Parts: sequence; structure tokens; C-alpha cells
Amino acid sequence: QLLGEGQRGVASRYLDRPFLLDGLKSDIRIYVLVTSWHPLTVYQYGEGLARFATEPYTLDDIQGRCAHLTNYSLNKLSAGFVNDDSEASGSKWSLAAFKQRLLREVGEARASEVWRRVDDIVVKTMIGVESIMVEGMQEYLPSYARGEPNRQCF
Repeated sequence: QLLGEGQRGVASRYLDRPFLLDGLKSDIRIYVLVTSWHPLTVYQYGEGLARFATEPYTLDDIQGRCAHLTNYSLNKLSAGFVNDDSEASGSKWSLAAFKQRLLREVGEARASEVWRRVDDIVVKTMIGVESIMVEGMQEYLPSYARGEPNRQCF
């Protein structure tokens, strides 16, 4: 059912066959900078991070939050949480380490396709929020509303 005007929600789909590393679910955090909405100009930072669940993934216990969710605020309280400063171990890795591991696990062709799709999602996400961002800039940045270049920082 669609939300009514002014209502907010989250659209998501649970993946019951996620890609696992060492039996654990993970997610990645990618940072981008939008310097222009017209034309759309997006820069993706070369580094980011990967977060891991702290319990092995299983569909036998769908309520097992630490097996199904990667939230730091949740997993830091788990006995399985590993706080490690190295880039490729513990419950949080650098994005570079995650990319290297993905490459070893699936090969160059599949890893390249994954990152091509991630780039595509980034662009589509920016297109999806463009109207609300431009509306906000027009409302809160007077120079932007007058058509002047934006030199302000949020």
C-alpha cells in the first residue's frame, strides 16, 4: 500500500541468500560528495567501510538480530564483536580490504560487476533525491534560490 502525502516510510527487501564472508552478513558504507545538482556532479570517495554481523547467518533463527543485522550500535554489545584496528579483520573493515577479499572470493569479472552496480545505485540514489535536495537548497540557501553559484557549506 502506498503512503499518503506527507507520510514517510522505508522501502526495503530482505535478501534471504546474501553474500557471506566467513559465514557473516556484511554491509558497506560508501561516501559521496555532490558538488552540483544541475548538471549532476557526484564524487565517490575512494575509501569507506564494511561492517559485519557478529553471529553466523542462518535462516533457522530469523529473530537472531546479530546474525541478520550489521548495525554497529547493536553488534558492539554482542559477545562476538571484535574491535580490531587492522583493515581486514574484526567486525569493521576498510572498504579497500573488503574489495580485496571480494576479488579473491568471486574473481575479477564478478567483483567488477558488483562495483559497477554499486556505482549505478549511487547515481540512481542521487537522481531519486535530486528534487528534494534542490527544493531544500532553494528554501535554505538564498543565493541558490537567486540562481547564483552556491558557495555555502551545509
